[in-house]
Amino acid sequence: MLLIVNVASKCGLTPQYEQLENIQKAWVDRGFMVLGFPCNQFLEQEPGSDEEIKTYCTTTVGGDVPDVQ
Repeated sequence: MLLIVNVASKCGLTPQYEQLENIQKAWVDRGFMVLGFPCNQFLEQEPGSDEEIKTYCTTTVGGDVPDVQ
């Protein structure tokens, strides 16, 4: 099973990163995966480059939810 979610580091919902990571860890052994798609199209809340987004995810929320460009 695959959950695809729009993510943005400047959005007020960034705590969702931790929740998504916890869900993935709980279900990964059953083939579940979360893919985060960074998007700047909604209120320009993801203005960072690919490298900036990756750094944000790894330093702020652990980075276990794969981001797809």
